[in-house]
Amino acid sequence: MGGLIGLIAILVGNRVDPELIAILTILFAATAFGICFMMTRQISRLTGTALPAKENTKQKPAPEQLNTPTTGQIEAPPATFRSVTENTTRTLDKTKV
Repeated sequence: MGGLIGLIAILVGNRVDPELIAILTILFAATAFGICFMMTRQISRLTGTALPAKENTKQKPAPEQLNTPTTGQIEAPPATFRSVTENTTRTLDKTKV
């Protein structure tokens, strides 16, 4: 609030239009109120004193398991895995130069 009073004093000293001073005062006060309101709401949530939110009973509960047609099936892994180097080492075989 001290900043608001200082701003008003500077504006009045510079002979600024009173309507502009009123608009700036209202905007400054509304901003300060909004910041205080949001901080109070956040502190009440952090301390657990906030009112619990109302539950919406119109929403359907989420299914515990997806329906069969919507789930993708993954193929079973092969019995044995091929080596990564199986087809890449043939160029490393000894050759006559």
